[in-house]
Amino acid sequence: TPTEKLGRGLANTFLGILEVPNQMVNTYRENTGKQIVTKSDATVKMLFVGPVRGVREAGKRTAHGIWDTVTFLSPGPENQAYKSRIRPEFIKETYDW
Repeated sequence: TPTEKLGRGLANTFLGILEVPNQMVNTYRENTGKQIVTKSDATVKMLFVGPVRGVREAGKRTAHGIWDTVTFLSPGPENQAYKSRIRPEFIKETYDW
């Protein structure tokens, strides 16, 4: 519905910046499970690669949020019934820490 699209758009617009710490944690977790990487190497990757990934993902999520907010009355291309164009739909779905 249009109200769900508006809510999703506003949430992603204002909470998109949370992708930065989220991607830092994800980068650390991805690298600690590998045998060739020590925890200190994983920490370095978390501190340098994580923020870059986070800024990229935050930009995507915020842009999608702005788009959903501006076009909330439109069902979308080819009448997609207000479906989200970004996965996961909300950032909270990727937080498990």
